[in-house]
Amino acid sequence: MIWINHHGGTPTFGISLGHHNETMNTEEWLGVTSRGILWACGKLDDKGQPLPGYEGSGVGPIDLTVPSRSQRPTPSSAAPKP
Repeated sequence: MIWINHHGGTPTFGISLGHHNETMNTEEWLGVTSRGILWACGKLDDKGQPLPGYEGSGVGPIDLTVPSRSQRPTPSSAAPKP
């Protein structure tokens, strides 16, 4: 669910999508969320595009792939025994 409203004259944006890192790292989720925030802050132009200085995050994509079993670290031999 995604919603917008005005509360006391102030624009508000809400989203209930994205409870997992895999969801929140998609272009769709990031696009909807960032545009909703920019809309509420008055930082979109008349065509719904970010105003200069608000385009992109400046952050590279995060690798959320699960490493294979052979890539996972193994416990140290000095680890305490349970």
